[in-house]
Amino acid sequence: IHLAHALTRLGHPAVIPTLVDTLAGSDKTYQARIYGLLCRLGTDFHDFFPILRDRTEPEIRALLSRVAADRADADGKDYLLELTRGANRELAIDATRLLLQSYVHSIDTSALLSSDDPMVVNLTLEAMGRLRPQVSLEPLLDAVRDSSARKSAVVGLSHLVHDRPHTYNRIMDEIAAGGEPDRLEALLEVLSNRVEYLVEQILREPDSPRSAVLDLLVRSGRTGGLISFVNKNQDPEADERIAAVIQSAVRDSREIASQLAVYAKPGFCRLLGIEQKEVRQTRGSRVGESIQPLFIVGIIIATVIAPVVVYGAARMVTTSTVPGLSWSAEYVRAFTRFFGYYAFTLNLIYLLLLGFAAVAVYRQQASLRIKPLSMLFSPQMLPSISIVAPAYNEEATIVESVNSLLNLRYPDFEIIVVNDGSRDGTLQKLTENFELERVDIFLHDYLQAQPVRGVYRNPRIPELTVIDKQNGGKADSLNVGINASRKTYFAAIDSDSLLERDSLLRLAARFLDAEVPVVATGGNILPVNGCAVSHGRLDEIRLPRELLGRFQALEYVRSFMAGRTGWAAINSLMIISGAFGLFRKQDVVDAHGYLTGSGFYGKDTVAEDMELVVRVARSLRDRGERFAIQYGYNANCWTEVPISHRILRNQRDRWQRGLIDTMFYHIRMLGNPRYGTIGTVGFPYFFVFELLGPWVEIQGLLFLIVGLGLGLLTPAIVTLVLAATVPLGVAVSLSSLLLAEHHQHYFRRCDRLVFVLFSVLENVGYRQYASMLRLRGYLSALTRKTGWGTMTRIGFSKREANDETSRMRDGALSDGHHGRVGAGRDPQHLERRR
Repeated sequence: IHLAHALTRLGHPAVIPTLVDTLAGSDKTYQARIYGLLCRLGTDFHDFFPILRDRTEPEIRALLSRVAADRADADGKDYLLELTRGANRELAIDATRLLLQSYVHSIDTSALLSSDDPMVVNLTLEAMGRLRPQVSLEPLLDAVRDSSARKSAVVGLSHLVHDRPHTYNRIMDEIAAGGEPDRLEALLEVLSNRVEYLVEQILREPDSPRSAVLDLLVRSGRTGGLISFVNKNQDPEADERIAAVIQSAVRDSREIASQLAVYAKPGFCRLLGIEQKEVRQTRGSRVGESIQPLFIVGIIIATVIAPVVVYGAARMVTTSTVPGLSWSAEYVRAFTRFFGYYAFTLNLIYLLLLGFAAVAVYRQQASLRIKPLSMLFSPQMLPSISIVAPAYNEEATIVESVNSLLNLRYPDFEIIVVNDGSRDGTLQKLTENFELERVDIFLHDYLQAQPVRGVYRNPRIPELTVIDKQNGGKADSLNVGINASRKTYFAAIDSDSLLERDSLLRLAARFLDAEVPVVATGGNILPVNGCAVSHGRLDEIRLPRELLGRFQALEYVRSFMAGRTGWAAINSLMIISGAFGLFRKQDVVDAHGYLTGSGFYGKDTVAEDMELVVRVARSLRDRGERFAIQYGYNANCWTEVPISHRILRNQRDRWQRGLIDTMFYHIRMLGNPRYGTIGTVGFPYFFVFELLGPWVEIQGLLFLIVGLGLGLLTPAIVTLVLAATVPLGVAVSLSSLLLAEHHQHYFRRCDRLVFVLFSVLENVGYRQYASMLRLRGYLSALTRKTGWGTMTRIGFSKREANDETSRMRDGALSDGHHGRVGAGRDPQHLERRR
């Protein structure tokens, strides 16, 4: 791809045959990218069409079909018609789609409607909505009777009604005439998309027979358009007339009355005789993590009881004596020595991962430098992305977070905010700030989830969709977002987080270097606490002011820079942070989405991020497919971290329960070469050092204190433990910070000095405290505690940045030309649009 981009930049038509020849045997992703690059050659590329049209390779024919669609002439149309009649079904369907997009007004659609392929028929019906009613209306109305073509006929009729409002009357006549219930439901779906036409006719003619149609529309539950109309209407007489028409339907249906009571304006509710009320937040049923207590008991036995028993048995065999009091002192020394080796091994692994991470960072940086924006923004060079942001009680941060998403620089994306039954003003903040209106739109049912209560959009911000649903948890909300998404990949982010403007661009740019399909990739997570934010943009980077926040800032730099980057470099990455992860949608749908009690597996989890990565990797390995899971060290996401002990305790409790649940649920992957390096390297590490780690570390700390107090430990043992924990721990932390700051400076010099101090303090207090919190997660799992607990948001700081920190920010948020130049959205585009 890099070479192809360089050749097309020459602008000489001689490169065209060479690039076309590379398509033979290639996949669709490569074909789309080459087409996007060749389009830069303009008419020179199109001049080669007559020369290449006799090529028979399917990949080259797929390229030429795109050219034929762009030509908009007789030769292009004839070529596409030829492909639609070919034996290659995939090529025929793609050619049909392109033919209908470019030549629908000049072809005989009846021939396509008589095709034996249902996909061709459905594509034709959807496209016929752009034709004159004299040609398209009757075939579309006939197709509504066919269950296999009904959805496509509804799409076509909806387009027709939108472009030719006078056809609305025919739809209403068909509804008034009655017929099959399924057909009537489909026609009512068409009416609901432009309900204002129906209402205006009723208002013009007091005794209009259209009143019965409006009554049917309301009884079908499609009230979104009507509610939007009455909420904007300022004429009291019109409200009275509409209320009189739908009064009977409201009286007969408690559900419809509830919808109006929640979403319609107070005056209209009074006319209907119903009391306006707020949305009732109902918590969906949860199955829970369902962790087997025997699994946890087995871990406790293996780490606490078994070492004692094994040591005692070994002593009895070697000395033929029953262990006494002296044996206890020997055991304390032996376990403390083992703890020293354990800590040394853990830190040594981290240092090795840092080495792999350093190489990966260098390669990523070098790769990014040779990808100019002109290449990244070429048509179809990068995949389309749906950003899904679940929100539960995020009133303090939601507007700034959505603003940051709207300001992203990426060629093709949409934003889907899923309000998970928030009890605060999250939904109200969104609807007021972005002027959203409730609409009735179709959502796919790829994945099972809690019911959706409403969908909100603003025509002036088409890339933003807000979905209000019954509470079901973060994983359930992500499944709803996947159902609503229209793009190839989806990015799962936390709604209290801020993405840097180029974060998506940096993640997706790495796809161009992948030799196998990238199914998932994660970004860097940093604490936003203490930073200044305005209009969804990070204005000033500073460390959190609170001690807990500063410890976590160091912890995040180490775990993401050394951990995630290193694991990804050796193809063993098992976790992508739920705050910012990018997934190929089809792979997630094939794996039945995020794990929820209402989903395919009937099981909940609080580690939806790690569990999904492991399950997708497991399913792909079971099918024998090659794939890559990547990590972008410089694709930054800034998120709130806990600043109180209570919230931090709940968070770490949840993390440990999620780890236990995921390891137990996928235990067959442990050490299994069938699952590649994830099974033989990543899984064993997480089992030994993350799952069993809290028990080993707390025992080691306890025996160290007891041994020192009673004088049981030798100087060699104490030196081993201290050397393996403090100096090596400090070395890991500072090396991670050095690697993070080597290519771009995040923090001020004084903040980096603070990091040095905290890297020492962390090893003599905070790390032990964190281990105790993880140990608490085991107790919670034993007592069957479920759910996420609470995370109180304090919101983003609006403090103004001074000139020095602003310059530092610009350096931190950019990688050379990628941060400062090139076409993209202006950060204030939303303010102008509003």
